[in-house]
Amino acid sequence: MPLPRKDPRFIPEIFTAGELLAKRYRVKFQLSVFAEGILYLAHDQKSLSDVFIRAIFPGLLQSNAEQSRFVEQMKQAKKVVHPHLLPIQHVGEVDGRFFIVHDFFKGSSFREPPHSLPIFDFFMRLAQVMQDLHKTTWHGLLHPDHILLAEDGFSLLGLKLRSAIPHRPHMSIMQLRSQNLPFIAPEVRLGSATIDHRADIYSLGMLLLFVKTNRVVEASNARAFSECLQSLPLPVQSIVRRSVSSYPEARFSTMQHFMNAIEEYLSPALKPPAVRPVVFEGAVAARRPNFVSMLKGRFGYAAALFSGLFVVLATLFLGIRTVQMARHVPEERHVHTEFLYQNVQP
Repeated sequence: MPLPRKDPRFIPEIFTAGELLAKRYRVKFQLSVFAEGILYLAHDQKSLSDVFIRAIFPGLLQSNAEQSRFVEQMKQAKKVVHPHLLPIQHVGEVDGRFFIVHDFFKGSSFREPPHSLPIFDFFMRLAQVMQDLHKTTWHGLLHPDHILLAEDGFSLLGLKLRSAIPHRPHMSIMQLRSQNLPFIAPEVRLGSATIDHRADIYSLGMLLLFVKTNRVVEASNARAFSECLQSLPLPVQSIVRRSVSSYPEARFSTMQHFMNAIEEYLSPALKPPAVRPVVFEGAVAARRPNFVSMLKGRFGYAAALFSGLFVVLATLFLGIRTVQMARHVPEERHVHTEFLYQNVQP
């Protein structure tokens, strides 16, 4: 039963099954809905292979300038080649409906990662891919629906979409129709002019939190965020906290630093051992332990405590005795002097 149009979750079809695009791509059926549009499976009648078609919501590209910018940015993204980027075959338009044709990839979305996924190994590889991309560009919209997983690897989508689609309607529709907004860095949501590779570091931190806890909690919700982190080891908590800071300057400065933190957590045995001072046997023999250390070694702290108490009581007793003796000495001297005076008188 289709959703009513009053419901904001209602997503109208952009293309229909059987429709032919660019005289070669025959639409089969809808696969999923993402923030920017709808993902379809289609058949390429020229290469006789299946392809992905990402159709963009018409409301996101209204003016001629916006449409031209979208086509230009997607052509630039098509030139970026990487083993873990899903290649773009074609960028086209049919009656004001823009679409992107990708190679087919047999896998699933990162939103439901398999239980056998080697999490930290995957994040090391993902961070390495992002580091490679940061030499020329950065993603900015890294979220679960832009990551496709397979048994032998993964592929990324969405490169250049951040700059290809107008910011305000893009973020509005993402907030309305998608669960991916928490994975986007705050400066990207606000449309800051100083967005750089640290936005991808924020997304990696949120993805790591999501896959380890199966929850999506932003750091701005301090109480819920702290409760969510409690189930993680302390080093992982530190990695997540630093990655998802609201301030870009407080995050890891590079992807390499992010990877170094994960390597340090995974390989504690690689840390250099603590340096201990070398003590020769002769020095040990010549060194004489004091009285308290002997008591600690033989009888423990209880014996040391009692010995200290004994010393205090003995000191107190001697002090009292000394005061008493000092009081009696002048009186005895006075009596002795008077006795001598009486004997000396004629």
